[in-house]
Amino acid sequence: MNKKGALIICFITIFSMVFSSCQLISIPNNDQVVELDKDSHSGHADVEVNSGENVLEENDISLVDDSDIPADEVTDWDKDEDTYRDDEYDDWDDSVTDWDDDEYIDWYDDEIVDPDDYEEIPWVITYEYGDWTMGYTEDGNWSAWKYHGNDETVTIPTTYNGEPVKEVGVWAFWDNKDLKHVIIPEGITVINENCFMGCENLETAELPSHVDFFGDQLFSDCSSLKRCVVPDGVTELDYRQFSDCTSLEEVVLPSGMTLIGEAAFVHCYNLKTIYFRGSEADWKAIEIYNNALSDSNYTLVLNYDGD
Repeated sequence: MNKKGALIICFITIFSMVFSSCQLISIPNNDQVVELDKDSHSGHADVEVNSGENVLEENDISLVDDSDIPADEVTDWDKDEDTYRDDEYDDWDDSVTDWDDDEYIDWYDDEIVDPDDYEEIPWVITYEYGDWTMGYTEDGNWSAWKYHGNDETVTIPTTYNGEPVKEVGVWAFWDNKDLKHVIIPEGITVINENCFMGCENLETAELPSHVDFFGDQLFSDCSSLKRCVVPDGVTELDYRQFSDCTSLEEVVLPSGMTLIGEAAFVHCYNLKTIYFRGSEADWKAIEIYNNALSDSNYTLVLNYDGD
């Protein structure tokens, strides 16, 4: 073999070794996710991914090279880690994990769901913090997103990483059988839907004096709750807000109420007194659904100014 032939063979051998060490993987469409190793997965349309680089590692978004694979375009197959994003659905929700083209796994209870059913669940990036999962929402607020402990008395954290916590998350205490007393301090202005749903041993809920949002089914099935002071700023008690609170005896409502909605107090058989901070004219102006209070034989106290 002449020198020229030997050089060509040597060049081809070196090129093959270098190329194989890079392990370039081409991802042809938005739906395909390539498994690079056991712990990290990433996918991006029409991008060649160098194996071992530009990959979202567990609990470390910073390892994603934004110039190649933005963190919000990484699909994480582990629902307990940080980022949930599929390009096809990135306009509606990051709280689900994409398993294939058609099925999505619900972040809350592992149930396979239709993503269209969850359009109102906020986009959130989550971080573990003691007994809490804290969430950073699409509105730029910190949320006490999910409680994992078993304490009987729980106070919602008011700061995280030196920044204020403004929200309590959707389903934050859902079906917690240990919770008896909860304290939501001043400064938290959003209490999301289903927050305490199914907390059958919850006896007291100390709420801030003012909130901007009071979600549906907030205390649904809290069968041990006896009294609740609804904060100022709440104008509507909507769908099944206190449904099946069978021990509820007293509720205090703010003067700005405009709606007591569908089944708001359904099956509240022991509701004895509604304390209303407004006048008789204010009460008569409230739209009250037929089944909102139909199970209760209550006394209405107007112009209430107590606690």
